[in-house]
Amino acid sequence: MRPNRSLVAISTFLIVFAVSLSLLVTGASAQFRPAPRGSLPAIDSKVQKAVIDSITATLDEAYVFADKAARMDSLLHANLAAGAYRALTDPVEFTQRLQADVASVYLDRHMQILALPPGSVPSQKPGDDFFKSDAARERFRRNNYEFKKAEILAGNVGYLKLDMFVETDLAGSTAAAAMGFLSNADALIIDLRDNPGGSASMIQLLTGYLFKDSAHLIDWYDRKRNETTQSWSPAWVPGKPLFDVPVYVLVSSHTGSAAEEFSFDLKNQKRATVVGERTGGAAHTVEFHTFDVGAFIAGLQLPRGRALDPVTKTNWEAVGVEPDIAVPAEKALSTAHLDALKKLEENAKDDAAKSVLAWARDGLESRGEPYSLPAKALGEYMGTFGPRRVFIEGSRLMYQREGGPKLALVPMRKDLFGVEGTDVYRVRFTRGASGAIDGLVGMYDDGREQQDPKTK
Repeated sequence: MRPNRSLVAISTFLIVFAVSLSLLVTGASAQFRPAPRGSLPAIDSKVQKAVIDSITATLDEAYVFADKAARMDSLLHANLAAGAYRALTDPVEFTQRLQADVASVYLDRHMQILALPPGSVPSQKPGDDFFKSDAARERFRRNNYEFKKAEILAGNVGYLKLDMFVETDLAGSTAAAAMGFLSNADALIIDLRDNPGGSASMIQLLTGYLFKDSAHLIDWYDRKRNETTQSWSPAWVPGKPLFDVPVYVLVSSHTGSAAEEFSFDLKNQKRATVVGERTGGAAHTVEFHTFDVGAFIAGLQLPRGRALDPVTKTNWEAVGVEPDIAVPAEKALSTAHLDALKKLEENAKDDAAKSVLAWARDGLESRGEPYSLPAKALGEYMGTFGPRRVFIEGSRLMYQREGGPKLALVPMRKDLFGVEGTDVYRVRFTRGASGAIDGLVGMYDDGREQQDPKTK
């Protein structure tokens, strides 16, 4: 059944890889905020019919699964004819019921039906992209285009936290700067645990740094156009590539859509180790339609295309991306970091490099399984060791070099302590024949040591 065009005004624009309207972070979520229950005028069956006609016509035309669209169409019209929606005069309750009904046919994590306040949707022409509006550009800029952190972890392991894939027209230079900062890392961790999706162009750019040659990442089938588009990583990227270093991708159940594609692509190409939890399972491209029926605006987030692995023709829809190393999301970073250090240590070409990596691994392992030192045992470490003094302050064991600041000692294992605030220096206590502490060894990550006997 076709929509009543006298009641319905449609505006459409493409939103690529958004998990749900609530996850369209930055501009879009604010731009299309659903109305709260009870805030809109009551509607009658005539308006309900107009909304259902419009939604089903759009499903029939463009929903990625034609057979499921037909079943959704039949269910909504059957329920309407049977009076199942008659009592739902609140537009919010009505659209929530429609959402539940289409989900009963097929739970598509990209599909969403919602009620928007009148006048809340700006005037748009088909094909307009909200993400290119001035408001979206400014919001992205203030959030550094969602590049939240780039740093070098112990053992020269690069770490990038990216909370959305913003299109490269806006974020390309920021991406290049972040990858430039990380370009001398010996391994790379990309953290997508809080990333709900975004633009395919950023996927292509970032993967360009990780493959020596252009790689066939994924295919996208568009049902409305009945055509398949290939997605490849670029053969050239600005700056130094990282195609010869181990790569880890951190994921969680909140990782969605474009972030899932990035993980899926790298895993299938055997270019990265995926660490964390199974991802959300949203593998469709979407567009957003609005239907102005006077009392409110019905919004339909419509999946119109789906991902297809070039070889297996599979994707991650509804099943998510299964991690190679499954751990709770909060442990994904330390797990990936430790695995990277072990691999780098195994492959190190000289003893000096092995020593530095072993030092970093030892520190990370001790933080993962903290050593508990009984309070009554602190006293035996107190004393003066040449120019260095160890003493108790409050409930902590402290270290101070003559003329230097006071630093807390952090137990790593019996007689071995890290020094709070630094990863390059540790303290090891030695014991005499009687078992009593008789000396202190200051240890550096490059292998240097300085030993002093206990003088007091």
